[in-house]
Amino acid sequence: MWYNPGMKRHTINISYVFLGFLGISFLLILAANLLTPYLSDDFSYGAAVHEARSIPELFRQEARQYMTWNGRSVVHLLLRISLFLPNVFFKLANSACFVLLSLLIYRNAEGHRPYDIGLLVGITLLLWFGSITFSETILWQTGACNYLWGTTIILGFVTLFRERLKNAAASPDASPGRALWSAVGFCLFGLLAGWCNENTSGGGLLLTLGALYFYRSGEPGSPKRALRPWMIAGPAGQLLGLVIMVLSPGARDRAAYQEPEQFSGLVGLFARFQKITLVLQETAFLWIALFVFLFILVMETGKPEARYKLQAMLQNRSMRTALGFGLAALATSYSLVLTAMTQPRAHFGALVFLFVAIAQLFVLVPEQEGLLRAAKRSVLAIGVVFFFFFYMSNMTNLGRIYRECRERTSVIEAQVAAGNTGEVMVAQLRPGFETVLSDAYHVELTEDPAYWTNVAMAQYYGVDGIIALPREEWEALQP
Repeated sequence: MWYNPGMKRHTINISYVFLGFLGISFLLILAANLLTPYLSDDFSYGAAVHEARSIPELFRQEARQYMTWNGRSVVHLLLRISLFLPNVFFKLANSACFVLLSLLIYRNAEGHRPYDIGLLVGITLLLWFGSITFSETILWQTGACNYLWGTTIILGFVTLFRERLKNAAASPDASPGRALWSAVGFCLFGLLAGWCNENTSGGGLLLTLGALYFYRSGEPGSPKRALRPWMIAGPAGQLLGLVIMVLSPGARDRAAYQEPEQFSGLVGLFARFQKITLVLQETAFLWIALFVFLFILVMETGKPEARYKLQAMLQNRSMRTALGFGLAALATSYSLVLTAMTQPRAHFGALVFLFVAIAQLFVLVPEQEGLLRAAKRSVLAIGVVFFFFFYMSNMTNLGRIYRECRERTSVIEAQVAAGNTGEVMVAQLRPGFETVLSDAYHVELTEDPAYWTNVAMAQYYGVDGIIALPREEWEALQP
């Protein structure tokens, strides 16, 4: 046991510091959330949500989308509900979800000391610096529900399943009644986790099946363990949710709108493989390199007789975690070869799995040697200092973007309040405020009222059209 009476005061103090860091992490991401306005698809979905007068109507809207456009019903239903409620609820929930995801990554990294603040700081920095298209997957409301929330649900199920497996060998079988409810609960949770995101849900299923395989195998030389109902119900629920999502009529109809690829057959498959590789090279090479570096460091500082031997690694639960999540990350990314067109943000879940593997390897780096201990702490300290400058500079621009978006929103609302529901002219964003924390410039309004972002915003506010002029031109037209 790690606890003894002499450590009580020290442990309590560390726990307070741990909770304090979680509070700071929440406030930092909350500030970024509060300065992120509606963008692009937020207006499209928001316009539809405005037509709904109740939560049941939101379910009916999502059912129609399942039949006509997209099968990600769980995360899109969460999006509709978040748009239905006052926006502050989403900002708070999204910030809490970000902190929860960091805790789930922390929980899956085994063998660390209690209240390991350094590990949690490192994980939080990974999410800030390493998340693919942070502005789209963490802060943009539509993207956050699809990727941040979806990945949190998936990793939440994987974490609970692995925790229950870890305790199952030492615990007696539950009573028939409790066993039934446990199986039902895991099946429903698995259904939600499998129905979130095509490739990330598939990666989550691989992780639970891998954990189940090693649980059943047991210790070397021991008989195989019996499976309990919930162990089968959980992955079965994941698989069912994944099948329901992938086979949705809407997903099939949406694929028909995609432009035909230049190559088909085996050549086309290799072309998709190359595109995925290039995306990973451009967006995730540093984190893949960090995984490789930590893996070699762990191997070289471990026992000589176990270095680079697969059997020895698989017998070590912590190494299985690192390798399993690393392989799940690769599978999650490269499973995208099955679809023709993807965005870089589709790799978000894969990167989260990779962050679990990196966190696990970071824990496994021994600290007995002063040089390694100093190196780990120095990396974390440098990361914190860099984050300070990163956060201050980018938050300043995020605030400027928010101010200008609020300004043109006020112009539109004033026109509507005055009874003018025709075409409304607003100013475009000033150049020079670009930041990795906002996707506003990529989905900016244009001078063409028929442009898709203009149309979405016009539908949301109930006007015939919106024309966005360069600020100088717009200001010249003001009385």
